[in-house]
Amino acid sequence: MSPLPLYALLCVLAVSSCCVGRAQGKAVVDDVTEKEKLGQEREEFSDREREYNDYTTLNRPCPDEDVIAPCRCIVIHGDDYSMVIDCSDVESEDQLAKIMSSSFPFNTFNTFHISKNNNLKVLRRGSLGNATFQRFFITYSSLEVIETEALAGSYKTVTEMTFEHNEIEEFPWGELSSFTNLKILSLYDNVILSFPPLISDTLERLYLSHNPFGSVPVSAFKGAPALIMIDLNSIEMPDIVPGTYSDLPALEGLWLGYNQLHHVPEGALEIVSTSTSVHLNLVNNSISSVAVNAFSGLTSNTTITLRSNQLQFVEEEVWRPLLEKGVVSLDLEGTVSARWWCSDIMMVTVVA
Repeated sequence: MSPLPLYALLCVLAVSSCCVGRAQGKAVVDDVTEKEKLGQEREEFSDREREYNDYTTLNRPCPDEDVIAPCRCIVIHGDDYSMVIDCSDVESEDQLAKIMSSSFPFNTFNTFHISKNNNLKVLRRGSLGNATFQRFFITYSSLEVIETEALAGSYKTVTEMTFEHNEIEEFPWGELSSFTNLKILSLYDNVILSFPPLISDTLERLYLSHNPFGSVPVSAFKGAPALIMIDLNSIEMPDIVPGTYSDLPALEGLWLGYNQLHHVPEGALEIVSTSTSVHLNLVNNSISSVAVNAFSGLTSNTTITLRSNQLQFVEEEVWRPLLEKGVVSLDLEGTVSARWWCSDIMMVTVVA
């Protein structure tokens, strides 16, 4: 069967030989949308009323402000009067350790927060004292190292750890399995040089984009079967190792965009997921060829986005098996010429 040249493609199975146009492409959820939603969740405490309270009326009184300065304790109004420790103005590792080793009236906090701090380079073991947290946010700072057991006090309580836009090279990956309620882990935009070992039964969302570790080993996600979302955009990935993503039954989103991919080999993206909708995003690579059976195991409502690559042809033997089953919606916007390709059971719409 002959390949067909094109510039952009949106295609779906049409049993009655009807086309579904570009509207379906608009439903594609890209990394910007997802990050915006997550960002809103992460910063929700900053959008709510925050003030120092009459501590005597609360069941969870903050530490005295003179004891923890320049850190601050903020109480978020809500059903549980959640407490946030904000140490954005901390001046050194020693100062942080001294503050957090003080005697607090209550050691159970919602969030530990640091932003835009260039003084803290190492989060040391024991530097958080006896405090426990549900969420960690250290962002837009100069943090380089998180030592082993630096977060140990929150093994059983933390649900989200966000360390974005830092200079982190070292993270205690070997402790992931100890965080028994961890759902979200983001080290977006750091300097991690090799892909980390991941062992967690609870981790659902992993954001590792904008780290220069390049290759992702075939065993990368075997120890994290609960993953729903994986962000590997802009990691200098040169290829996809077949079988890497095949043991993720809950997977809904996989972002491999803005990398150095040239070819999608056979078995590269075998996705055996029970999710009702799956999005595979490979935008802005240099992909010029896709092998037969490169995509397999897919169920209905799967979107494959290959926009802004270098594909020159639609090869029927590659895409027909998926389209016949009504498995996928394809977005290949940005190739060479506008054409139509119709067969007895399906129609592919090519849009310039």
